[in-house]
Amino acid sequence: MRTQLNQFGSAGFEVVGISGADKTVGFNSIFVVLKRSQPTQMPPPDTAPGWKPDPFQRFAFRWWSGLNWEESVMKAGSSEIIHDWPMA
Repeated sequence: MRTQLNQFGSAGFEVVGISGADKTVGFNSIFVVLKRSQPTQMPPPDTAPGWKPDPFQRFAFRWWSGLNWEESVMKAGSSEIIHDWPMA
């Protein structure tokens, strides 16, 4: 569970609540409530579509469509395209 929470933390989430289920009724579960604030999505100075420095500072680069920041991202020193959590 620690590894999973660390992964969510790396994606900008924070734990706001934890609750354990009542073991007397046969459940052995933990419920975690997470939240993720959305920073202001300012356009880059160069508004042409392309790879730009990630304004959310979670990855090295994020794809700018010309209108919006997309969920396609790249880590520093990598050419592999990965997908961040859906942008809301």
